[in-house]
Amino acid sequence: MAILNGGAIPDTGQYPVVLEEGGTRLGELDEEFIYERRVGETILLGTGRWRITKIGADRVHVVPSEERAAQIPFWRGEGLGRDAEFGRRFGAFLRECESRLTDSGFTDWLQEECSLDGAAARNLQWYLTDQFERGGTIPNDRVILLLSRWGCGPQPSMVSYRSVRAGRDDPQ
Repeated sequence: MAILNGGAIPDTGQYPVVLEEGGTRLGELDEEFIYERRVGETILLGTGRWRITKIGADRVHVVPSEERAAQIPFWRGEGLGRDAEFGRRFGAFLRECESRLTDSGFTDWLQEECSLDGAAARNLQWYLTDQFERGGTIPNDRVILLLSRWGCGPQPSMVSYRSVRAGRDDPQ
């Protein structure tokens, strides 16, 4: 999971993203995505949230952000990065996580079965618990969770949670 699904995007865009202080390179973003951004907006990149402090002619400067609402980048020309078998296996893993989420030994199971250290196991438990509490389910190979929000940046969207389960429709 960590190797194939860590959340990092390969360097395929045209604008390097660098830390305001020190200039450490964090990745790259698509030119069109940057064109639509403004200083002060928060974006997701890799596994972090970053507030844009400067958009230059050849790079974007950012600082870490605690803002929950963040723009999700897009990259033109991306191909599918994972095959169907990986999707099924990852979905089955998420179903197993949901079934164990309230068990007192969940983080121990993650450490043993997934080779996660304690901090990573607790972080994954927090993330999945947060997802479950917000959406009533965890999306997997048998459940699709559709959601949208008002107030997540400049583009309006609407809050609506709904899970669709194989063989039946289960509104939340």
